[in-house]
Amino acid sequence: MEKVVEIVAKIAGKSASQVLPETSLGSLGITSSIQILKIQSALERQYQQKLPFLADSWTVERIAAQVGEASLPTKTNGTISQLNTATNFNGNTARVQPVNLSGISIGIDIEEINNLPDTSNYRTHEFYQTLFSSEEISYALLQNEPKLHFCGIFCAKEALKKAAPELINLRMDEIKVTHQQGRPSIIISDRAINSTFNFQVSISHSSNYAVATILAIKC
Repeated sequence: MEKVVEIVAKIAGKSASQVLPETSLGSLGITSSIQILKIQSALERQYQQKLPFLADSWTVERIAAQVGEASLPTKTNGTISQLNTATNFNGNTARVQPVNLSGISIGIDIEEINNLPDTSNYRTHEFYQTLFSSEEISYALLQNEPKLHFCGIFCAKEALKKAAPELINLRMDEIKVTHQQGRPSIIISDRAINSTFNFQVSISHSSNYAVATILAIKC
């Protein structure tokens, strides 16, 4: 559990002594999806395994259980509970409640640009390398403000996951945001999803925030 504590404490900006097994991410101030995915990507690289989606309600002990360093995960009816959650406008986790009208559902995400980590090399930094494809990284680096565009792409991926229950468990590396003549579009690695939905995406930025909206239209 020591390495898990070290990773969580570093991203939360706390000392290791402040991070106890029963401490939840939310109680450490880790509530935005960017912060949570920073922890997830760091853990996945450290332990060389894919983890279920973390939430701000997860305790350090529960996270450690996922990497084999504890034995007390939360259970329901004898099985580990996997909450179907998404991230709301304030960055807090919430149950998915898509708006659906005649086969059309919508997902929206807004993030503060400064929540993304700073780096001198986006191609080798674990956060960007884990969550963005090489094509997405190349696109952002060609822009005047790469971090702003990384945040916009991140928002588009998060917005898509919120757009419909079938999409919530997609991993970030399974969603690719492409740009043609400056217009963004979405490609999913799962062919069944691509044949089920037609996605329309809009991304906007300000100096401090990026926001994306996804329309998921069932074919």
